[in-house]
Amino acid sequence: MFGFFNKKNKLLNFDTEFFDDIKITQYSDKLIDKINEDKEVNKEKKHTRIKGSRYMYGLFFIFVLLILYFIYSLLRSLFMGNINYDIYEVTSGQIIKYNIERGFIIRDETVYNAKENGYINFLCLSNTRTNKGNLIYVINDNDNLNMKKNLLNEDDYTKIASNIKKYVNTDFKINFYNLPNYIKTLQSFIKELSNISNLTNIMNQGSMKVNFAGFSEKSGIISYAIDGYEDLMENNFNINLLNNVYNIHMTNQNEAVNIGDKIFKIIDNPEYNIIFESKNDYSSVLNKNVRVSFQNEDIEINGLLTEFTASNHKKYYKLTVNKFLEYFLDRRIVEFEVLNDSKRGLKIPISSIVEKNCFKLPKDFMFYDDEMDEDYILKNVNGNESEKFYVNVSKVDDEYYYIPVDNINNIKFGDVILNNQSDYFTLNDVVKVLGVYNANKGYAQLRNIDIIDRNSDFAIISKDTRRGIEVYDRIVLNANNVKDGDLISR
Repeated sequence: MFGFFNKKNKLLNFDTEFFDDIKITQYSDKLIDKINEDKEVNKEKKHTRIKGSRYMYGLFFIFVLLILYFIYSLLRSLFMGNINYDIYEVTSGQIIKYNIERGFIIRDETVYNAKENGYINFLCLSNTRTNKGNLIYVINDNDNLNMKKNLLNEDDYTKIASNIKKYVNTDFKINFYNLPNYIKTLQSFIKELSNISNLTNIMNQGSMKVNFAGFSEKSGIISYAIDGYEDLMENNFNINLLNNVYNIHMTNQNEAVNIGDKIFKIIDNPEYNIIFESKNDYSSVLNKNVRVSFQNEDIEINGLLTEFTASNHKKYYKLTVNKFLEYFLDRRIVEFEVLNDSKRGLKIPISSIVEKNCFKLPKDFMFYDDEMDEDYILKNVNGNESEKFYVNVSKVDDEYYYIPVDNINNIKFGDVILNNQSDYFTLNDVVKVLGVYNANKGYAQLRNIDIIDRNSDFAIISKDTRRGIEVYDRIVLNANNVKDGDLISR
């Protein structure tokens, strides 16, 4: 009998009398080939299992690391009392020692009235400069002008590009936060351009009958916002005007007007006055130029501060300025701050300032690792043998480096430090350093500061302090709860 196992491991039996020697040899050869083939397959499967095992071991190793990190974070959080770190982004500024003032704007404005009944359409953009003799508006007796949607010409696209370029070229940080408002303003600007282009096209085609054409009588900035205070003189000012609710009428394209209606105004003088009453004493800066901040507009300007007596026998302050008129063309009441003459610098909260003990170390005992971008010292650990310890340097002067006593590497009082010349220095000189905790790298680093001005809430510090902080740095607010090297999660 001759037999072998099939694929289902069942023994197949054959009577040898049915096979001659040649057939048996053929089946034997096939059987041997099949066995060899199965060996190769098993070898590949084994190799695949080994690769898969290595992959699983790698995943398991990463998983174990994550678990260990989680346990470490949990224990550290429990040990540290679960401190919540609030972060402050350093800004540039100065301390304001005066309160916010509220003033009323008086400008040199000339209002023009409609000289014909009908429907008015403007050919000049609002809040832009016009020259004497320019065509400002037309009046016709038909309100159906068959306007096309978004009709713009090459000159319109140039104006749009100029508008965007002006926005981009100014302070990016201020404009970034004002971007949504700017987009709305740009959309309104484009719509107004389209309306004017439509109107010009219709007039050129001769398909509109013009009953009256209004031309500019002088050069200046044109505005279609009328509030009724255009003729107010400073002598007639009353503080109650700041509490009055005033309405602005905007003359719109294709609006029905009657003879005598106020339709637009021209401001021909860039200088304007802000009248206000204050409980603050400005006697030291009276009749002098002062710096004024309009926080809602994120601008600062210089202005001459004077005082006058109105017809009601009350004294008021007058701030005369000649810049940024376009910001206030459609407004009367503004809020602002008169800045003091203190030095400008980096503005930080008082709560972020701490006084910490630091080791005083001569400069030739400190080294710098280019690859790690870290400072380090060589600490004596066994006779003349030394070990490298990375440290945080909070302050530098002409002779010394200053290392926080609560350093991340546990450098302690009495440690012996070496330099490249095998000189020794013992850490036994401790001094107080005023600083803040920088959190840019995700952990607390004490940084030296030099205070040049302060009040109960904020301090102004120098921008030029060595190993100090810079604008937009992230610092810890509740600094008294922090140690050098603490992880900062926020």
